[in-house]
Amino acid sequence: MIVALAVTAGMIGAFGGQASAWRDGGPTSADFTNGSEVDVAGYTAALIAFETAPVVARGATASVKVNGCASGSALAAVLVGHPSSQVTGTSSGNGSTLALVPPVAAETGFNIIRVTCTPTGGSSKSSDVIVDVRDAGAPGVVSTVTASFGSSGGGGGLPSTGSDVRSWIGLGTAAVLLGGALAVGTRRRFASTVR
Repeated sequence: MIVALAVTAGMIGAFGGQASAWRDGGPTSADFTNGSEVDVAGYTAALIAFETAPVVARGATASVKVNGCASGSALAAVLVGHPSSQVTGTSSGNGSTLALVPPVAAETGFNIIRVTCTPTGGSSKSSDVIVDVRDAGAPGVVSTVTASFGSSGGGGGLPSTGSDVRSWIGLGTAAVLLGGALAVGTRRRFASTVR
């Protein structure tokens, strides 16, 4: 926890001073403040997304690839603040694609593409993708943006990294117990011969 706070404080120091408004210059800690508390996890995630945001062009088609939405679920994608950009479709499982066109009238700068997955008979889940909206022909424009949901078709959890260490913990515990038993046995053996 302390390490996470230290890393976030460093990120705030490095990036926070540059941003004066979320849409124009990136997230600030004020954007993630509720009363006197800063949502550190939310702010850190926004900073990382801000630094790696894909670039989409106004008036050009951006393919929104959707992962983790169950087959047969209703899909919708919209550039937040521009309801006319909304597109809908039906999920075919991982890799479903919606063709979204950011309106020519959309402001340039950072914005959000909100993707919604609604499983049949289930509740809607949404995934927000931060994008950098620029004029057509701007450098770095990508044609595909990816939104991901958890394997159950919504919300998404924390990614799993590394390996399953349970077997290593078991082996380590067994080695410590075996070493302790050997030390006690050896000590008793030598203690009885010294007297």
